[in-house]
Amino acid sequence: MKKSIFLNFESFKPHDHICHICYNVTERREIGAKFIAYGIKNTEKSIIIKSNPLHSEFYDRLQANGININEAHSNGFLYEFILKDANIHDINSLLHVLDNVINPPNLTDYKTARILYIEDSSNNENLLLKESRINEFCKKSMVLIMHQYETKYLNSENIIDLLRTHEYIILENLLHISSIFTSYDEILKNFSEEVPDNKSLTNREKIILRQLVEGHTNKRISRELGISVRTVEAHRNNIMKKLNARTIVYVVRFALQHKIIL
Repeated sequence: MKKSIFLNFESFKPHDHICHICYNVTERREIGAKFIAYGIKNTEKSIIIKSNPLHSEFYDRLQANGININEAHSNGFLYEFILKDANIHDINSLLHVLDNVINPPNLTDYKTARILYIEDSSNNENLLLKESRINEFCKKSMVLIMHQYETKYLNSENIIDLLRTHEYIILENLLHISSIFTSYDEILKNFSEEVPDNKSLTNREKIILRQLVEGHTNKRISRELGISVRTVEAHRNNIMKKLNARTIVYVVRFALQHKIIL
């Protein structure tokens, strides 16, 4: 056990994946606001991901911690991202969202992306796999993630899964080191994932995949195929989802293996 969490935000670093198990909304907002406020003050890109818009009380707490909300938004250090229902429980969609929110174009330079992910759901099936995949993402990106769960959404099995997948646990306003933390690769090797099949892609998707791998922009693909940029983006999202792909490296490897490009 370490000292109070309120004194230890400076101890968190890139690649840390922290779980805050909270008993009520007030506790969640208080610690979440302090977590985000510290990131903004440290010139980190701070992102809040949630399935519903943030309550005004959260912003009141940010201001109480010395944050000028309008300035933080305009300077590119504070973002709120509302998850669509389809992205809440699907791990591949969630990882795609995480990748997009930390790597969008034309945004302020930052040292680290700090993400507060607020779980507003009682659907915790495959929690071990979900958290292990997020942990993998976190370890491979310049990102620091705090995942907040309220106890009313958790059963005993869920709590064990969280202790296995998070080295740092915040409970009753104290920061604990998990005694059963297991690295993501040890957990994920026990899950067998289906290898995507080339046949799952439509002919149009294969054409767009080939052009993406060749480095063509959405706008150029749109122009060459006579379709809208939005349609290209929709095809691209479908391709990434079908391939369970988060990065273009995976897409290139898939295209080579299936001889979509030579």
